Formats: sequence, structure tokens, C-alpha cells
Amino acid sequence: MKFGLSKIEIFIFLVIATVIYTIPKILTTESSCYVLGNTPNEIGDSIGGITAPFLSFFGSILVYLALKAQVNANNQFQKQFELQKFESQFYEMLRIHRENVNDLSIEGKVVKSEKGIKKSSLPEFFPPKEEIKQNRESFTFDGRKVFPKIKEELEYAIEYYELNYCNLNSSKKIDKRGFEKCYHIFFLGVNSFRATYKNDSDTNLIADKYATESINNFSNINGSEHFLAYRYLWFQGHVDILAHYYRHLFQLVKLIANQSEKFIDYEQKRMYLRIVRSQLSNDEQALLFYNWFSKLGIQWENNENKYFTDYRMIHNLFQDNLFNSPVFLLANIFNDDNFKKEKGRVNDPLFESDDL
Repeated sequence: MKFGLSKIEIFIFLVIATVIYTIPKILTTESSCYVLGNTPNEIGDSIGGITAPFLSFFGSILVYLALKAQVNANNQFQKQFELQKFESQFYEMLRIHRENVNDLSIEGKVVKSEKGIKKSSLPEFFPPKEEIKQNRESFTFDGRKVFPKIKEELEYAIEYYELNYCNLNSSKKIDKRGFEKCYHIFFLGVNSFRATYKNDSDTNLIADKYATESINNFSNINGSEHFLAYRYLWFQGHVDILAHYYRHLFQLVKLIANQSEKFIDYEQKRMYLRIVRSQLSNDEQALLFYNWFSKLGIQWENNENKYFTDYRMIHNLFQDNLFNSPVFLLANIFNDDNFKKEKGRVNDPLFESDDL
């Protein structure tokens, strides 16, 4: 904090000092004595009466300026303290978010097969043969590796729905209602889907198809001694691992977005949220979009919260990273460009792909 005087303040103080020094000289000259009096006592009393109000006034101004400087200093200190408190909470929540990601895990089983199988199929979501050979009892996907695996499961559910259900109704492509059913099966599992959509005439048909598909979904891999089958049981639900992840991430974003702009302005909020978004892979942002689009995560973007538009939490989402269907066309979903933009930027698009 600087305590030096500005040029204007120095000039004002010099003028005041000159006036205070000059006035007594003028008022004590012989030509002024008839006004001030004839005796030294009378002159002194007159000068004191004239100068005292001025000195008191300027003294009051100095006291005011000193108090104002102290108040500003206290406010600045309080703001720095509040900022340190906020950043401490922010980085602690960011640390917990990383731990939540590291704690994610999906377990599959590697089963020895007694019968020889002539041909094996190895989809992309299966682990490499070398890794399977190291552990023939079980296999886990841990941490950030979970997201591409479960994203593939969800998008397989969408594809399976289109092939086995949409064609029966001549719609051919999935609609939003159909996606909500697929996401329910993916997120909460087939059994929850049956209970929620029990009044839907097609519920049992859809649920039975997914239940059968989840049981049949395994791959046979030719091992060195036996044929191995790696089984990752789909459509049993991921609420146990994803619900906590999404809740905490939402609270972290909310902590930043809900700060008063007198304390942290919009540009600063975007800076903190870039740090958060840098922790999210493209698959995580795609799954976050799917979670919102299913209505289970509707609070990410609604009339009250604008975390996707104003705060760009899925800024790195590319159209190619979503299932190829018209219902997921980002240009149609986010067709209103009435969202906040940072000051001083020529272009501040909603998605990174719009800035390429």
C-alpha cells in the first residue's frame, strides 16, 4: 500500500501553508490595526479568531482522509482474506474431485473356458490380452479409464435401441424420449427401468432385450493355456459410482458461479472454471452432456443455472464425440446465442469447435 502524496495533494497543502503564513502578516500591518485593534492582545485575539476555524476545518479534512484510508485498507485486507478463504475451499474441492475420479472402478471377470472356441471377438472396450494374462481371476478399469468404457456402453444402448425398437415403430432414429429410457437403463439399471416405466406398454420388451444383451456381452480370448472369457456385465447401472461424482462436481461449479460479482467478477469466474474444466476429459464432458440431456442432471442448465452456456462447462465437447443421431445435434439443442461473453474477446463461442 502506498502512502505518498499525489501532485495535486502537494499543491493544495502548499497553498494552504502559504495562506496560513501570509494572513497573520497582512492582518498585523499598521494599516490593519484599526480592524484588529490597537493593542497586541487585541490583535492576537483577532488573528486567533480568524485562523482557528480554518485550522479546525483543515484538521477535520485530514482526519477524514486518514480514516478513509484506514477503511479502504481494512476493506482491501478483508477482500484478500475472503479471496484466500474462497481459493482454499476451491482447491480443496478440486482435490476431492480428483480423488473421486481416482476412486472410480468397474470390475469384470476373466473366466476359464473348458471348450475350445475357434474365433474370438475383441471389442475396443476390452482390456489388452497381455493385461488379462497377468490376472486371470478379475480385471478392473480404474480412474479416468472408466469414462470411455461406460460411454461406449451407453452409446451401445442407444444403437441397440435404434436397431431393435425404433425399426419396429418405423421411426428408425432415436428421439429424446427414447434416449431418456436408454440413459435410465445405463445409469440406474434394467431393474430400476422396469419399476419406473411399469405403465409403459413396451417396458418389458425393452428391458428383456437389454437384460439378455448384458448376459451375452462377453468376449472369448485365446490364452496360452485355456480359452478365457472376459465378462463385463452391462446395463446393471452406474449410479453407485457416478452419482457422487456428479454431485460433487456440481457443487464445485456452483461454488464459483454463485459468488457475488462484486467479489469475483465474471471473467475471474471463467478463469477458475477453466481450471475445473481442464480436469475433465472429452469423454467426461460428453457423459456430462448425456446426463443433462436425460433430465437426470437438468440442474446443470436450466432457467436458474447456465453452467453449460454462460460458464462453458462442456466447451470442449465436439459433435463427433456424441452418438450420430439428429437428436444430439448441438447446433439445434443450443440454438440461442444469448449467453454471457467475456469482455475484450472478439469471439467467445459456446463450443471450442466453433472457434476452429
